[in-house]
Amino acid sequence: MVSISGHGALKELLTPGKSGALFYKTTDDKFLIKTLSKQESIYFRGILSHYYNHVMMNPNTLLPRFFQLFRIKTARGRKIRMVIMHNILPSHLSISERFDIKGSTKGRVTKEELRSKALVTLKDLDFIELGRKIVIGSSKKRQLMAQVLADTTFLKDNKLMDFSLLIGITHLTPEMIIARKEKEVRLNSKNKSLILSPPNSFSLCEFDGAMEGIDENGNPILIYCGIIDILQEYSLKKQIENFVKSSTYDKHTISAVAPEQYSDRFSDFIRSKIFF
Repeated sequence: MVSISGHGALKELLTPGKSGALFYKTTDDKFLIKTLSKQESIYFRGILSHYYNHVMMNPNTLLPRFFQLFRIKTARGRKIRMVIMHNILPSHLSISERFDIKGSTKGRVTKEELRSKALVTLKDLDFIELGRKIVIGSSKKRQLMAQVLADTTFLKDNKLMDFSLLIGITHLTPEMIIARKEKEVRLNSKNKSLILSPPNSFSLCEFDGAMEGIDENGNPILIYCGIIDILQEYSLKKQIENFVKSSTYDKHTISAVAPEQYSDRFSDFIRSKIFF
């Protein structure tokens, strides 16, 4: 409540979502507030119990952590629906690159002149054309892909598609590595008597929500990632988009496909093109 209340606690993100949704961020960068359409709000309430059960059974879920869904009414009678969720990307570190990965390739590239701009979010083909690789090792990759499978199965079963994997990459300097290790030791010492993990438990992320890895050049990096934009159902509008674009482009490359195909392609792309 401290993060989202008080004078000047929210700042609007300048670039709205493709759907027209508006985003606000708390000044401590811990939470995002996103506007929803009426249909998204209705659909989310319909699957809320399934979502809750999934999150409770999957402590390592990559799905957004939704904290509150609410509606406000303006003085002119307009109803605005919003959801509060956690912010995947950290505030205390500089993000070197960020990617929005859907697993499709049609139109999934950023214009050359925009690639070098600060805070630009790159896409699927950018990741491939730039020769990027995220190396996390076989054990961590198996754990990650098992969670991706669980999360995409949930989305597929609830007829959801058009979601993305948001990835933020921070390149570590020697000083950052030392400071990070020192902080980890302090936190472990402080929490040792308070937190007892089950013998077979594991965590995909480290103490600060990041995965450790190396890039394609062997440089140490931190990886922040999560599945976003999960409330798009395979509506009539999306089915029409699929029909129209499939008649013009390769149907395997477009984003608007049925949930079953979307989830499988999404997982395969992450497994074969992103993490190693």
